[in-house]
Amino acid sequence: MAVHIFFLGYTICAYLVYKIYDTEILEKNINFCIIIHILCKSVQVMAVVEKLNIILKDATATKFKRIKQALGLESNTETIRMIINWYYEQHREEIEKAIEGPPKHMWHLNLNEYGVLVWDPDIPPNGWAVQIHFRPEGVFCEYCESSDCKHIHFALSKPDIQEVIRKRRKEGWKLPEV
Repeated sequence: MAVHIFFLGYTICAYLVYKIYDTEILEKNINFCIIIHILCKSVQVMAVVEKLNIILKDATATKFKRIKQALGLESNTETIRMIINWYYEQHREEIEKAIEGPPKHMWHLNLNEYGVLVWDPDIPPNGWAVQIHFRPEGVFCEYCESSDCKHIHFALSKPDIQEVIRKRRKEGWKLPEV
């Protein structure tokens, strides 16, 4: 008898239930999912797995497929793991240096054709929303009053922001290459 359970994080518990209880009882038990839930709540979790969904489009999707094919892998997950491990090994020093304490992670709040709003949690007292403007003569951070700062570097690293920058560069704006 094959038991298929589609509860995130409960696969091991389902296996344990399958091994512990008589399979005939399981086949007849309408409350099987409740048993799994109760058992899983009592099992100590050894590791937490974070699920990450990625959507790749156009050229990036094509590049990913080529990398996957070149590596001879069938699984998207294994391909991503391999790329991440390779990148980490190539840039270990930079990564470790970047994650040593502050700064905390910034994120962008809003994006339009003329700029982006970035949240910087390191600005006292409790963080600050920083406006970055895209202008025909260049990019400008309102908070730092600069065209070259950590907020701009962060913004230019985001694919959706890069898309806007590329569009404006095609229109002749003097924005950084991304």
